[in-house]
Amino acid sequence: MHSRARRRAPSMQSSLLGLALGLALGLDFVPAARVAAVEPGTMLDKSNADEVKDLLPPEIYNHFKNGDYTNKLVDFPNSKWAWDDGFDEATKWNAEHLVLDEHKSPIDKATGKRPEYIRGLPFPNIDPKDPDAGYKALWNLDYAYYTGGNSHNWTLLNWVSRSGIDRSSVQDVYFLYYDGQPRHYSPPKNPENFLFQFLAATVSPADLQGTAALGYRFKDPTKRDLSWAYVPALRRVRAISPANRSDGFLGSDMSQDDGFFFDGKPEDFEWKVVGHKEGLRFVDPDS
Repeated sequence: MHSRARRRAPSMQSSLLGLALGLALGLDFVPAARVAAVEPGTMLDKSNADEVKDLLPPEIYNHFKNGDYTNKLVDFPNSKWAWDDGFDEATKWNAEHLVLDEHKSPIDKATGKRPEYIRGLPFPNIDPKDPDAGYKALWNLDYAYYTGGNSHNWTLLNWVSRSGIDRSSVQDVYFLYYDGQPRHYSPPKNPENFLFQFLAATVSPADLQGTAALGYRFKDPTKRDLSWAYVPALRRVRAISPANRSDGFLGSDMSQDDGFFFDGKPEDFEWKVVGHKEGLRFVDPDS
């Protein structure tokens, strides 16, 4: 498995991160100076959180207002990001060839079948009036993440209460992608028609050490995810229903969806665009 650097879990005090103004459904960014009354370089905290209230999710606004977060506003233009070689060309090809089938899965309109390999953004040009716009936005979100490539991550999970950190857990996590990344990083053969495979094992604390999860996702829109969990105390592996991805795990109220905001198959749900607005998002200004 090829490993490349991936994003890490942020701490609650995000002093090393910045905020940039971005678009809710895209990957483009606009100058931070467009934020009313707030200029790049401004430190956002509880004293001026009201000035950007409409640009933040309610939960994030509340953290700033309560004094939990302090962040500097930064410019984060498109030029800060550079896709891998071939990404732009693949995206242009997708714009001309990819459509959604009856399952809302991407296919080549010329063949009526899913391409053997998809790179780039599947649907770079989304019309908000398109009834399938919501599905296309979700596919773009997934493939924008896949392009980061296979990964081996050590992830720190903190359970935080009003009094501070209650508990911490370290996870050893692997992802193997069969689509999205430069093709030479993916396995050369894919007889099971996987989209990706996932393995996570708990390293600490001691009472959770060895707890593990294994998951397979398939390109076939009609084939459900396969997921298993191993709990050392029970000394057994049990199958996990993919419908339970919003349930809490490891004794917390954190769910499988929380890591990616949505971790299901786009085809399994109904999606629609209900609005389009500018908003502030967390970024690493040095990346």
